[in-house]
Amino acid sequence: MLKTISSLTNANNVSGLGTIAVQNANAVAITGGTVYNLTGLTTSVDATIHGITVGLGNSSVTTNTVVGYQAGYSNTTGASNQFFGYQSGFGVTTGSYNVIVGAYQGSAAPISATGSNYVVLSDGSANVRGVFDSTGNFIVGGTSAPTAAANRGTITINGSVGSLLSLTVGGANKSYIYCDGTNLDINNQANGYMTLETNAIERMRISAAGGVSIGNITDPGATNLNVTGTIVSAKTLNTGGYIVATLPTGVTGARAYVTNALAPTFGATVVTGGAVTVPVFYNGSAWIVG
Repeated sequence: MLKTISSLTNANNVSGLGTIAVQNANAVAITGGTVYNLTGLTTSVDATIHGITVGLGNSSVTTNTVVGYQAGYSNTTGASNQFFGYQSGFGVTTGSYNVIVGAYQGSAAPISATGSNYVVLSDGSANVRGVFDSTGNFIVGGTSAPTAAANRGTITINGSVGSLLSLTVGGANKSYIYCDGTNLDINNQANGYMTLETNAIERMRISAAGGVSIGNITDPGATNLNVTGTIVSAKTLNTGGYIVATLPTGVTGARAYVTNALAPTFGATVVTGGAVTVPVFYNGSAWIVG
């Protein structure tokens, strides 16, 4: 026979269940006997299992869900919150539509008791590890997105001495973007190139050896620049300086200058042995003055 709590007295013996002791108007304790599944059992108050609250939280707003000791404890009118963990959301009072996982209480930023529409991931010591704020920005290592603006989605990585975004493949670190507070480092740790594209078209490439190609993908070799197009400069362009004997193996069109030309004549092969500084040009077979 099923009895209501109000009709039970202490030490009621129920066949198969053991001894039932009434705790209060809403709870009983069962000792001894066999434990059965009570399909369809309902209660109008929060349940407590080993000191962990499961239910609506202190305010009993029916759209809230809490799991954890004192989770949602200070909530008054906030609705549709979901708090999971020890004192999770403890300090949220009127904020609504929040999701907190872990021991973050919500009284400090980012929710600050009244904020709404946040998703907060925290550890068991209430340290905030990740935040989706009310406008959809994602923050790691902080509680706010300083570059956020209307209709702009941002990812913010905050560190005390630096911030790093690591890109891994198969669990191995392959590249990263790092800022130490002053300098920015974009690093490809693999033996490969880096590209910049606009309108889905590659515009510039830095080869693994360090050559830079603009408007093409031909590797010009380490420290060299290969440009398909016109170079326009509002300032002077400086070419490399040599003595005639140290001029490099020429590439047609290369330009430089020498500091020891002898009696230079425009268009003639440059000759060593003098003290004249002149520009030179590689015509495909020799360095000529010009």
